[in-house]
This record gives sequence, structure tokens and C-alpha cells, in this order.
Amino acid sequence: MSLDSDFILLDEPFNGISPIMAEEIKKIIVEKSKNRGIILTDHDYRNVLSVSNRLYLMKNGSIKELKSNEELIEYGYIQQEH
Repeated sequence: MSLDSDFILLDEPFNGISPIMAEEIKKIIVEKSKNRGIILTDHDYRNVLSVSNRLYLMKNGSIKELKSNEELIEYGYIQQEH
């Protein structure tokens, strides 16, 4: 993320790391996003939600922009927590 570019693509940055490191990565993502676009893909949706300002869901070969976190349930990505 130290390269001088307008956009950064991060693929699964939260995969296989400790919760402490995830918090550090989120701080870096938030800071770097002030000056450039960051495209983030990860199955760890909770961490993604905490640093995202726009969400898209890829499903069945299409991309849907999500207007709310509840749409993750509506589109079958997660189950409703009880």
C-alpha cells in the first residue's frame, strides 16, 4: 500500500491473521483511503463492513450494489443472527 497509485486492490487482507493484526490493517486501510481508492475483497464481511463506504456483492456472475447491510441477508450471503 506504499506504492504511489490512485487505486489499491486488496484481496483477502483479513485471511489467516490474528484479530490484533486485523485491527492494525483496518487502521491502515482507513488512513490510506483518504488519498486513494481501495477495492477490497474478503469473505470476512464484518471487517469489510467496518472499513467500507460502498459495498458490492458478487453473486451468480453479477454484481449488486448494496444499500444496507441487511441486503447481505436478503441476497443469501449471510444468515440472520438470532
